[in-house]
Amino acid sequence: VTYYAVLSGADSTPTGYLEAKAIRRYLPLAAPEEVTPSQRWIDVELSQQTLAVMRGDTTEFVTLISSGTGKHPTPPGLYRIENKQAFGDMRSRAVDSDDPYHVEAVPWVMYFDGRFALHGAFWHNRFGNRVSHGCVNLAPKDAARVFGVLSPALPAGWHSVYEHTEDLGTLLRAVSYTHLTLPTTPYV
Repeated sequence: VTYYAVLSGADSTPTGYLEAKAIRRYLPLAAPEEVTPSQRWIDVELSQQTLAVMRGDTTEFVTLISSGTGKHPTPPGLYRIENKQAFGDMRSRAVDSDDPYHVEAVPWVMYFDGRFALHGAFWHNRFGNRVSHGCVNLAPKDAARVFGVLSPALPAGWHSVYEHTEDLGTLLRAVSYTHLTLPTTPYV
């Protein structure tokens, strides 16, 4: 098992150690061609389990996520937020009957590809690890922050909104760094 020292202070004295598999890196990639310099978009990195709110090539916010497992992967690709709901119920499909779930009042739901969504997850705290059934789980506070800045805008007093021609959904890219060589210097 490989560990990295957590260094602090002027003399770089180790204050603790982290197991290498627990370390996540945020390495921004170039924006998709469709993105303008002032456009806000979301970059979901599946191998490092991070989500970044971007404006053009500028990072505005980064957090850990929990995406889908190997059995229930999060689909990579380029999408738009289709529908936003302040809260909604989520349940497994019939094909998932070996691992059923039903969660009521899931907060800050942002659908991007059919049944796949970004949303708050209050039932676990394993962000940075793949644990979902394909959705992108965020800590509730982070989900609220992301929900508030993404299009389509949810009008005051409304529960849900769909993208439309006057308010297209925010662009979302889900990608994996597995094809890149990560730096060997740990980010701690």
